[in-house]
Amino acid sequence: MEKEYLKFNDHIKDIEEHYWEGLKRIKDYYEGRKENPSLKDPSHEILEKVATQFFLETINSCNEPKRISDPSSLYEVCIGCGTEILMKAIILLKKPDEFIKNQEMGFSKTKAILLNILPENLTDKQRERISDVLNMIKLKRDKWAHLSFHKFDAYHEAYQIFHVLEYLYQTYFPNSEVLKEIKEFKERNRVQAGTDFEPVEFD
Repeated sequence: MEKEYLKFNDHIKDIEEHYWEGLKRIKDYYEGRKENPSLKDPSHEILEKVATQFFLETINSCNEPKRISDPSSLYEVCIGCGTEILMKAIILLKKPDEFIKNQEMGFSKTKAILLNILPENLTDKQRERISDVLNMIKLKRDKWAHLSFHKFDAYHEAYQIFHVLEYLYQTYFPNSEVLKEIKEFKERNRVQAGTDFEPVEFD
């Protein structure tokens, strides 16, 4: 009897169908059909916890002797993935219909939707700073994937990144376990000397 083997085309189809089923569960939950027992917690809470793990991993790894610029450091990956997941958690929390309509959105589309649902009382300068930091996060994540051994490590970046992350958590997930660590990490990376970006506060 001829031995049967798995076929990648079939397996990839199974993976795609599995993820589409997950998206359907999200749609059912936020459109009020909450009887599906396989989705016990709101998706925005699940995604927030996943994002938090990425940021905790980032902070813990940066407390070790290894520098961010070390080619084996996953700093850019953790920050990039964590930020994209956090943005999607916020969209699910505030505008789940936008998530449902754009189920396979990447970083750029996610960012565009997020910027449209930020609090109206933000100034233009605050919005611009959030947008600029998100652009930088995406750029560094993408460049790491293309050329990870040739990394760009600048002393003034970490404070700006974690300043924006602190604002997003404080605004949308103020009880998150990572907020205290983000605040402490941000302050440890405050620029003490040298040229820095213009201060933009969110208080």
